[in-house]
Amino acid sequence: MALDGSYQCISLPFESEGDLSAKQYYGVKGGTAAHQVVIATAGACRGIVQNDPSTGEVADVALLGPCKALVDGNAGAIAFGDPLTTDANGKLVKDTTDNKQICAIALEASTAANDIISAFALPGLRY
Repeated sequence: MALDGSYQCISLPFESEGDLSAKQYYGVKGGTAAHQVVIATAGACRGIVQNDPSTGEVADVALLGPCKALVDGNAGAIAFGDPLTTDANGKLVKDTTDNKQICAIALEASTAANDIISAFALPGLRY
């Protein structure tokens, strides 16, 4: 069940350094310039892009609060409350490493690849 209602997420607009039009709900990290974002690599997530911008367009990046996230539950079953980090392709996956920076907390379960679930963005939190 996706989040419905008037829940608020703190998000900021950044410029998409690359084409993110097929990467909605993926993890992103800082790009070349301070105001840019690119797809996150393994464990380097700093937010979750909520729209699908092309190169140079505004990327709406969730930084804190409820949002949607594209996960790979097939790589490891995700349960409610699990910490999420990014894989090498920017998808969110269950984090199984102690004391590592995470990107979000799962608000829904998933056991399938390319699921879109509700999550609580918390990039940079050590878990």
